[in-house]
Amino acid sequence: MKVGLVEWDEEVVTDVLNDRDQSLVWKIPLSSSSTSDMWYWLKDESGMFTIKSAYAMLQSLKTSSILPDNSGFWHQLWQLKLPPKVLNFLWRASSNSLPTRFQLSSRHVPIDSTCPFCRAAPETTLHVLMRCQFAQSCWNIINVPMVAPGAMLFSSCVTTALVDGLNVQSGDHWTTPDLPYVKVNVDGTLFTTQGRYGVGFAARTTACLVLAARVISKSGSLQPHVVEAIGIKEALSWSKANRWPKVVIGSDYIRVINDLQKFKHMVSPYGHILYDCKNLIAGFVDVSFNFVKRSANEVAHALARSSLCEADRTFSGDTLASIIASLVLDDLS
Repeated sequence: MKVGLVEWDEEVVTDVLNDRDQSLVWKIPLSSSSTSDMWYWLKDESGMFTIKSAYAMLQSLKTSSILPDNSGFWHQLWQLKLPPKVLNFLWRASSNSLPTRFQLSSRHVPIDSTCPFCRAAPETTLHVLMRCQFAQSCWNIINVPMVAPGAMLFSSCVTTALVDGLNVQSGDHWTTPDLPYVKVNVDGTLFTTQGRYGVGFAARTTACLVLAARVISKSGSLQPHVVEAIGIKEALSWSKANRWPKVVIGSDYIRVINDLQKFKHMVSPYGHILYDCKNLIAGFVDVSFNFVKRSANEVAHALARSSLCEADRTFSGDTLASIIASLVLDDLS
């Protein structure tokens, strides 16, 4: 590590370690917090052992599932403000646990797997709820358009509906912060081929003035949510150094925003990055974390993508690249 810094020394890592060990090092995000080394449970994002995560791990070892391993999907599903019986039905349908004819037949129940309504296809969860002509006529009566017509799983339809609903609730365009807040939009990106990641953030006032922008690029092969959390941490540290007392942080990664808004104890490396953010918050009068759509985060996204060529550079409103300056102007329209 670099002397006096909590940061990997790229030259030393490259010179001293073999390729395998280098790869392992670049997967470790470093925290600024002075915490002791400890064991943590890899199969749960919090780092805490749970029976649920252990069961999921054993199930994955026994058989490969076609369902995506996406804890964020289930989190969003259970956060929906719906009656418990509706949530339970959605959960059973999304996990392919409904006793459809196809499901019963696959479990050696002697039954015809054909859909009893249309007699044109097997009665799978996706078919009976979305694809069957009878189901489509029901959706048409209440004027609900078809969701994810190319989906292969019912859970994919639910995911699309969740994202569409979230996008409707969130603003399509960048919005100005309330006076006297400074709005800092953040984004992170991965450069997998180069074994690096980059973050970019831009600070703007209620008058739409760009106070400054910054890009950072580092070696590492981290998960996208960890990179986004590091970007927010860097943005908070940068805002603190600029002495902006009231800050609004905007990010298009809802999982990280939710984790920061509903901070809970985590012993995983990701949790330590969130803890760094919490410690930095103490130096402000007020900080809020807002989820924004990608279309409202284009400036930060472009900055993050440019970090591979413009590593560790700070810009003023006058020195922004023309393509990024044009995105700033687009936000004003």
